[in-house]
Amino acid sequence: MTDEIRTELESKSDDELVEMLRDRESGEWRSDALVTAASILTDRGVALPAAESPGTDEAEFVELVTVAGFMNHVEAESCRSALEAAGFHAIARDANTLRADNLLAPMMGGVRVAVPSAEADDARAFLAAAESGALATAVPCPACGSSDTAAEARTAAAETVGERVASALGMTDDETWFRCSACGHEWQ
Repeated sequence: MTDEIRTELESKSDDELVEMLRDRESGEWRSDALVTAASILTDRGVALPAAESPGTDEAEFVELVTVAGFMNHVEAESCRSALEAAGFHAIARDANTLRADNLLAPMMGGVRVAVPSAEADDARAFLAAAESGALATAVPCPACGSSDTAAEARTAAAETVGERVASALGMTDDETWFRCSACGHEWQ
């Protein structure tokens, strides 16, 4: 049987034998055929392919740490996207479930945005800087043209029962206002 395998493999080109050895995990070839292919390549003076190390796309088990939580998937995706754009490896846990049924959000604790534990402190610092407006570029004042302006988030007063319930659940719509330090002008 081994002679038959050797005869069949000797009829193959070097490239075909090298490809066969590279694809050894497919299970297409028995181990004795792979040994014979390696022997033929060695006899021909062809370098054997090195065993490939695991690729970067293979799953790694990494401890994830929650850095932010939201009651809807839209805000969570915005946060996840911002973190990803800043170079973090972020995921939005349970986002797909809440896309299907957002009424589950209070029961599930909302959507949690998580990053690998090694990135958690930096991600929290990035989110705090983004929330405080430290990452925002200066917007010139429309009244005096000064660039000494600052952004701040303001929450409108809840007027209806629905707005009060949303506020109690932490689902308020903050508005961004700007204030000019030079002239005191405020605008939205």
